[in-house]
Amino acid sequence: MKEEHLSYRFKSFQSQNPNLGDYIVLSMSVRGMKYNKWKVYEAFNKFVPKNDYAKNERDMLMENLVSVTNQGVPKIINSIAKNTA
Repeated sequence: MKEEHLSYRFKSFQSQNPNLGDYIVLSMSVRGMKYNKWKVYEAFNKFVPKNDYAKNERDMLMENLVSVTNQGVPKIINSIAKNTA
């Protein structure tokens, strides 16, 4: 269920923000959702094209997403999510 939820959130944010890159959209999708490290890594590899970032950048970006998933959800993201539901 959580995988479907993450995919839905990603696609919703992406359709609402077509000019944003995949990493930013993924960051919005995982923020505050408290996903574990492996779920975040899996999502990163699924949604962010491999050639967008070098290997050392990818590791740093994935670690950043892990910290973002434990942060609170800003009001703007909540309002976007509600408008796409």
